[in-house]
Amino acid sequence: MYRFYDEITKKSKIEIYPPFSKVKEDFVLPNAYFINPWGYLYNSFGENGHKEANMIYTYGRIKDAFNGVKYEGFYGPVAPDLNKYLQGAMKAYDRIMATDSIDFWDAMIYIHMNCSNLDDILVKRLVLGIITSKIILLEKFIALENKVVDKKEVIDKIIELSNDDISELLVKFCGFHKIETRVDKTITTTSLKIGDFKNYLDKNFKLCIVPGISLDGEIDEEERITTIFKFLSKNPDYEDKVYVMSSRWGD
Repeated sequence: MYRFYDEITKKSKIEIYPPFSKVKEDFVLPNAYFINPWGYLYNSFGENGHKEANMIYTYGRIKDAFNGVKYEGFYGPVAPDLNKYLQGAMKAYDRIMATDSIDFWDAMIYIHMNCSNLDDILVKRLVLGIITSKIILLEKFIALENKVVDKKEVIDKIIELSNDDISELLVKFCGFHKIETRVDKTITTTSLKIGDFKNYLDKNFKLCIVPGISLDGEIDEEERITTIFKFLSKNPDYEDKVYVMSSRWGD
């Protein structure tokens, strides 16, 4: 039995609405959803997911690069090359977009599954969601790596502000929207474009707005509250669905 068979067969329906897709789309996927900034539905399979799916492997390489860790190479110690990892992910993405198909190795590498139908929209969604999320995560840290002096201090601060939690990192630092459907239908985001989520609010989702991670200073809490208040004053029907949260999940 393949590693994620049980998770894949425990399917839940999720609907993607504009502006996150051109038209309303329905997808049936296991839980642990995000909508990433490229508009792809990303499924991490949670903490126990495959290392390429849950980003823990990629984030580990990022931490090592910022902490100055070196690996044992053929010609001696070598530092992690984030640009090399990014190029690999970009090549995979470009190949899939050019051929409009997923091959056996894409399925095995990214979702650790031997899929009987590689043209299935579920498989394409899973693989493209993972690859694009990996690209976004790497690009975010490569841009940061190129402009900071003390990389260790910066990564330590990010780890602290995200509670060293990959889900918090993706939402609060990389602009992902986290979707929970198993218990309470909830979207957690840093976005103040509340109107973008109206279709979800109309479907009885709750919207939890958390502050993002700022390395340059404090989040403008007054701006956050003012923006949310203005939206709710014009849309009072959503008052019991939009929440402002502190820096930790659930606070």
